[in-house]
Amino acid sequence: PGVSQAMVNFALSTAKVTHQSSVAKEKVRDIICDLGFEADEMASGAASREQFSEILQRGEEIAFYMRQFLMSFVLTLPLMLLMILGMWFKIDGVMRALHHPVPHWRGVDYWAVIQFLLATPVVAVCGQSFYKEAWSALKHCATNMQVLVSLGVLASYVGSLAFLALAMAGELQHVDVYFGEAAMLLTFMLLGKLLESVAKKKTSDALLTLMDLQPKKTIRVDNVDGKAVETEVDIEFIMKGDVMKVMAGDKIPVDGEIVFGETTIDESMITGESVPVAKKQGDAVIGGTVNMEGLVHVKALKLGDESMLSQILKAVQEAQNSKAPIQTYADKIAGTFVPGVILIAVISLAAWLICGYCDFYPKGWHPTETVVVFALRFFIATLV
Repeated sequence: PGVSQAMVNFALSTAKVTHQSSVAKEKVRDIICDLGFEADEMASGAASREQFSEILQRGEEIAFYMRQFLMSFVLTLPLMLLMILGMWFKIDGVMRALHHPVPHWRGVDYWAVIQFLLATPVVAVCGQSFYKEAWSALKHCATNMQVLVSLGVLASYVGSLAFLALAMAGELQHVDVYFGEAAMLLTFMLLGKLLESVAKKKTSDALLTLMDLQPKKTIRVDNVDGKAVETEVDIEFIMKGDVMKVMAGDKIPVDGEIVFGETTIDESMITGESVPVAKKQGDAVIGGTVNMEGLVHVKALKLGDESMLSQILKAVQEAQNSKAPIQTYADKIAGTFVPGVILIAVISLAAWLICGYCDFYPKGWHPTETVVVFALRFFIATLV
């Protein structure tokens, strides 16, 4: 209540929340933190490099998902190869070896044991990030793709454990497990997370390159007792009206106008124009462009959010935060997709339980397992 709009920029790890004045900023921040994210208020206007210096470094995020994906892939690949060789190509030797009963374990074959041993580390370790995000969403009565993935993985794994225990206890003559499906689902989702992180890093690198166009230091020319005194200062200390000395090959520190000298300016990084532009006294120059030849003095006119570079950065950030109508429509569909899948799975479970207990199975269907186990298979298949 009190929040009219919330837009998230995943590339910059930022969010723009529009809320009523009666809603405290601290409350908004606390709610975001409760959802499992870190939140701090940022200054208005275009973001600076300092504000994004940490969050734009995607190296740790990529390394994390790379480790998770490689571990999951190494353990899941044998399962995929065995499925391809044994199930799809119907190689008799592989089929017989996989489905050979384990001694002293009635109804359990080697294929079920292999799946359990390989899939357990994947589900227990590699799926933790999905479980945490899903739990954070469920605590606030919300659903997302992490909820659906977690339900599918855990339903497959826990259900298969139950089937395995029933078979070892002699309650099932034969057991079909879904450990492999749970591991493969997590592997593909981790691959998606890894590719997403790489794409975010490319966007972040492009923004950092744009932010780095402005030099960090400049030479300020002060008039002291009628003499020109040159002092190297940080760009943050430049005020409107200050005069700066820019030599050939240096970048123009801030937006301003030339008060002394003539030169040509390379404005390609700002305007895209490849031919240097001739500039003389009185002409405007843009911060971040390169002085190609000649010594000039530039008077600072626009600083901070008023500069051309800041306006470009602000426009890029606003464009990334804005949503196209089709994206808004897709978000609405996604909001109902996860509850819809869960509802269909529950309906499927209830329907097959009713069919089993009322003996309404389709003609020719004669399940050899209990009604509950048979219905659970359809429930798991729907979630996965």
